[in-house]
Amino acid sequence: MPRLLLVHPRVRLDNLRCYAGLFAVLEGLMQLAELSNRTLVWPDLPCAVPWLGKLDAAQEQFTPRRRGLWYPRGRNRTAEGLLCTLT
Repeated sequence: MPRLLLVHPRVRLDNLRCYAGLFAVLEGLMQLAELSNRTLVWPDLPCAVPWLGKLDAAQEQFTPRRRGLWYPRGRNRTAEGLLCTLT
């Protein structure tokens, strides 16, 4: 069984203002995952986040080789609507 590091569902990543904030959180989690010998599971975000899917400098810096796209997934819904997954 792989050792995973996940963001708790009650952590409100949708309160972040832009990709830079999201990637700052994710970079910290990636460091923690590496130090604890775990695999980071990328969190989903509510599709209603206003900056989701808008390319900015932070996203360009974080994903220089491949731009990820956010897609709605499954039947899982939050109070805000569908969840989106980075592909």
